[in-house]
Amino acid sequence: MTSHDDIQQLAQQLADHHHPHFQGVTTNSYGRLAFTFATFTGAEPEPDLPREVWEDSRLTQEALRLLEKEFIEARSLWLDAAYVRALSALRPEMVPVWGEYVQARESMNKAFAALDTTADTHWRAAVSTLVAAQERALAAARAWDWQAAALAAVDEKYLYGSSISPAEAHARAGLDTTGWVVESASAYAGYGDSPLMERVNGVVERQRDHVQKVAALTTVPSQG
Repeated sequence: MTSHDDIQQLAQQLADHHHPHFQGVTTNSYGRLAFTFATFTGAEPEPDLPREVWEDSRLTQEALRLLEKEFIEARSLWLDAAYVRALSALRPEMVPVWGEYVQARESMNKAFAALDTTADTHWRAAVSTLVAAQERALAAARAWDWQAAALAAVDEKYLYGSSISPAEAHARAGLDTTGWVVESASAYAGYGDSPLMERVNGVVERQRDHVQKVAALTTVPSQG
């Protein structure tokens, strides 16, 4: 096992090649390497071991191995930060768009429920109100699916690179996704309705089917 002093000597040997965020390296209580870096924002270039290190004849193989581990750790931290940064960029639009969908969906449901207590003389106006509410809900669902597709794409991009889970990344980015309808990225790549649009379309079809049945059963046949 490499001693603490040996690690410090190797780190000094690598002084010209450390990642800019590198602050130090030591061994923990289990004898494993423990690197310290300045906080990554995710806006930095992706950490990549400089090619020139292989041309530096002063470096021993042990020093090169240490540097490789340093950059692996740096890249892991950078990926976590880049993931959160990408999610944070989505937050300003996603939160209000979801709120608009929830409001539109509630308005549609209320308009449909109101039909049961609407007088016959106001039935046509109530149905017109429902149709307008349905169209707003469908438009809001479409707008949300655009946002959800962007979120799903970010999650997929960092799924196998970042060390943090999507749930943790969302929390770090200040995204409370409770109740949100977000499917996998592949669900937004087809030619049919996107996920939330499909759900709302199903509700709209059931509502319209109900309205048509009521209309058919309550229409007074003309006297011949």
